[in-house]
Amino acid sequence: MNTLNYKLFIKLINSSLCKLISIIIIVILFLYFLNHILKNKIFENYEGLSTPTLLNEMKKNNYIIDEDKKTVTYCDSNEKCITKSYNRHFNTMDSLILAKNKKDTSDRLSKYNIPVPLYFEINLEGNDASAIQRKVKEKGIQYPIVIKPVNGTFGNDVYTDIETKKEIENVISILKPKMKSVMIEEQIKGDCYRIFVFNNKVIDIIKREKPYIMGNGVDTVQILIDKRNKEQLAMKLYEIKNISTIVIDKQGYSLQSIPPKDTKIYISNVINMHNGARISRIPIDAVPSENIKLFLNVNKAMDITCSGIDYLSTDVTQIYYTNGSKILEVNGTPDTEIHQIIPFDFFKKVSDSIFP
Repeated sequence: MNTLNYKLFIKLINSSLCKLISIIIIVILFLYFLNHILKNKIFENYEGLSTPTLLNEMKKNNYIIDEDKKTVTYCDSNEKCITKSYNRHFNTMDSLILAKNKKDTSDRLSKYNIPVPLYFEINLEGNDASAIQRKVKEKGIQYPIVIKPVNGTFGNDVYTDIETKKEIENVISILKPKMKSVMIEEQIKGDCYRIFVFNNKVIDIIKREKPYIMGNGVDTVQILIDKRNKEQLAMKLYEIKNISTIVIDKQGYSLQSIPPKDTKIYISNVINMHNGARISRIPIDAVPSENIKLFLNVNKAMDITCSGIDYLSTDVTQIYYTNGSKILEVNGTPDTEIHQIIPFDFFKKVSDSIFP
């Protein structure tokens, strides 16, 4: 190869190498920004702590607000100032990612001896109903079980009261096209309480009652469900959408049955305000100090500032270890809507708790 051809060859190599490096850099930058956008989308507040109501409460406390940077600053009489970010409910991205994954959350809480339902995650590829049944037995989980997404919100794709191989097969056939793996969990009796914890303080406790209908001796279960949902909408509450025929069947009824008058029939074990659960407020001073300590320890274990803890219990006013109560989930960007339906100075209490 003569000198001229050699120089042209080297120039071509360098040119191609530069192009390759440039493409790699562009791809890396694209993936970085895509990841950033997706994270912000995933953890977008839902009726969250960036609302004008909270901002107004913070201003009443003479805090300095920077709405562009989403920061709040407090300065004492000695002009010593503390600044915090109120973006994403005052939480770090790492704590939100942890809370988003239900299996990782249960792993973390178990590590700190915080009571959670027995559970495991299983890949749906190559694992059938028999494999799930074997794993349930290995883990010592009692039926009925719950099958739900590892990542999910508002009770979507959650199936409860699963006891037989056929029921497992039916649920897996529905979920397999949607997700690679699911969480299997023991089903805990009781209602679901939402505990709003902020900056090492329990701000509010809301009881969510399991959705039900009352028989009238005339209408079918389906008609009673339709009537209940009309009542829900009239009360500006959410409809019951996750109707479980399994739950109804195990009480001896079907959608076509006509239940006797004044018979209470539960129609779902997904106890979520967005699935039509009716709510009531529990006075914090009615809750044992042991339970309050448990809720605060959840946030410490999760290294999170603000959370909405889902607590399963037959009665939150009883000490948690006396009635088998469990921590179900920890929500890193909990909506605040549930705390405002019943009048309450919710945002004032949050604002007053931002700084020590």
